[in-house]
Amino acid sequence: ARTEGYTDAERRAMVEALDPEHRELFRSLTRGVNRYIEEALANPEEKVPLEYSALGIPLRPYSDADLVAV
Repeated sequence: ARTEGYTDAERRAMVEALDPEHRELFRSLTRGVNRYIEEALANPEEKVPLEYSALGIPLRPYSDADLVAV
């Protein structure tokens, strides 16, 4: 039985298998999340959630595969 979920490659393949309209919706959401991450990195004291700093979790770009994982 699978205990780790899907691999990155499997998640990317799921996005590519979407029809063009839904794939663009995924990519639009990804672009929006990444825009916020850029803003947060430019002003971390106000925009980065406290938990990230407290736990030492770096913000990183969001991908379509990340959205599938959610």
